[in-house]
Amino acid sequence: MADKAESSQKAQQAGVPIPELYHHVEDVHSYPVVFKTAIGNSAKSVFFPESKEELEKLIDAHQGRKTMIEEFIGGTDYSVDCVRWNGFWQSSVYQALVTKTKGGGTTTQRIIVDMPELEMYAKRLLDYVDYQGVCGLDFRYDNNTGRVAYIETNARFTGGLATPIKAGFDIPWVLYKLSTEGKYEEPIRIKVGTKTKWILGDIITLVGRAMTLNLSKAEMKQVFSFKGFDGFDDFYMDDKKAILGEMIYYFEKLIKNGKLNP
Repeated sequence: MADKAESSQKAQQAGVPIPELYHHVEDVHSYPVVFKTAIGNSAKSVFFPESKEELEKLIDAHQGRKTMIEEFIGGTDYSVDCVRWNGFWQSSVYQALVTKTKGGGTTTQRIIVDMPELEMYAKRLLDYVDYQGVCGLDFRYDNNTGRVAYIETNARFTGGLATPIKAGFDIPWVLYKLSTEGKYEEPIRIKVGTKTKWILGDIITLVGRAMTLNLSKAEMKQVFSFKGFDGFDDFYMDDKKAILGEMIYYFEKLIKNGKLNP
């Protein structure tokens, strides 16, 4: 499931909608498209070429790697966090309010929403492959057209884990109980509308957008907003040093790799 090409194939077989896949440059009938490597995370090696020439350069630069060319789906990123374990099933959906990179990827602000269609598609795929454990399935949903498309599966705890936890779906605790006792019987009541924010992620987003001169006033206002959030990914009153350690880690990566998305 970590292989985006293979998981897209499984999704299609399970009856889950996916973007149109292009096998050759000549198959592409409109731009932008999505060009990405089959293995990757945090939107690394994901590009949105806007012309045939840009796409051909990306293909040449990634020779020898397994890559994909997909139709670009408009709308917004959504993630379905799931626990599937020996008959147990629970999921929740959050919508991305801010993403660290343009076009989608790692979220820095999220809100829990009621999207039973996405949960249905997530369960359909995970049932099809008999997935056991935790994961997060990324979808795109275009509110204007009603178009839904499966993007990938993060076969792990997702980066937005703080959001379902704050909303009442404590995924690590659920997994712990299932793996040690074989069952989970406590009530799970997910609060729709729960919002969380990754503080350092918003700072990275601000710097990245500013460096590329691609920051709108609306995004700037949203990044600097601290009102209306139910919790933060990286700041807790009982562990104030955690965010300091996180900042040091990212700073070291920036110095070593010269990238804001290490």
